[in-house]
Amino acid sequence: PPAGTTSVNGPTVSAMTPQELVHFRRTEVAMVFQHYGLLPHRTVLENASFGLKLRGEEATARTDKAKEILSRVGLEGWGRAYPASLSGGMRQRVGIARALVMDSPILFMDEPFSGLDPLIRRELQDELIRLQRTLRKTIFFVTHDLSEALRLGDRMAVMRKGSIVQIGSPDDIIADIAPDA
Repeated sequence: PPAGTTSVNGPTVSAMTPQELVHFRRTEVAMVFQHYGLLPHRTVLENASFGLKLRGEEATARTDKAKEILSRVGLEGWGRAYPASLSGGMRQRVGIARALVMDSPILFMDEPFSGLDPLIRRELQDELIRLQRTLRKTIFFVTHDLSEALRLGDRMAVMRKGSIVQIGSPDDIIADIAPDA
């Protein structure tokens, strides 16, 4: 960052060495991308377990973990399929599974539902709410959709031109809408 610091449970992320940063990314955070970020030449199961492979986990353990998470996100039985054969909602479920299988305490989601039709978007929002209740992860969910933010968030930050202009609960945000936010 050009200014300030980012700390997670003590350590300052921006001060980490390249090796510390790789370890941090492989153990403390996971990411769900807007456009899935799936590897087209790998199956659903291989995509879901890819981070565990990078982490160096043994093949049987990563396969077992990936199968369990694929089942949790509604993709049981789809492990041998390739991304090209999946709908957008299913592809995003694979992306969510790939992040969840890492069992990281922090999950970043960069507009993960923005490219989906409204019905699938609502379904995945419901799924995320259900998963959050059972897994209890810290989730940073980036969205430009205020109704989505209000539905999913328990704490929100509103940004304008790269600066936070409001922070608080959804009720706080609605009660004090910033001008031009």
